[in-house]
Amino acid sequence: MLAYREIIEKTDDISKITTFLKKHLNQKLEVIIVSLKNETVRKNKSLGGILKKYKNPEMIKYEHLAWEKAIEEKYGNHFTAEEEEVARLLEFRKKKLSGYYDN
Repeated sequence: MLAYREIIEKTDDISKITTFLKKHLNQKLEVIIVSLKNETVRKNKSLGGILKKYKNPEMIKYEHLAWEKAIEEKYGNHFTAEEEEVARLLEFRKKKLSGYYDN
């Protein structure tokens, strides 16, 4: 059994199929034509743009906190009182510095 597949970009470019049919004139053939208009052909497309529809530009400034937030949501906050104080001071310092750089 011989199989032949040809993807034609334009419907007026059927010379390859007619050539194939002429070569096999005296044989029993099954011809199947399938429209590919719903299929998209991707050539060297990077994965970078696939999740673009989910991006939220307003959340980009919080990306550096995403891991910490996810862990805190999953496991809760298990800081000691001393660690809480350090975290509070670091957050205060971060706010002070961001106000300094914004001006």
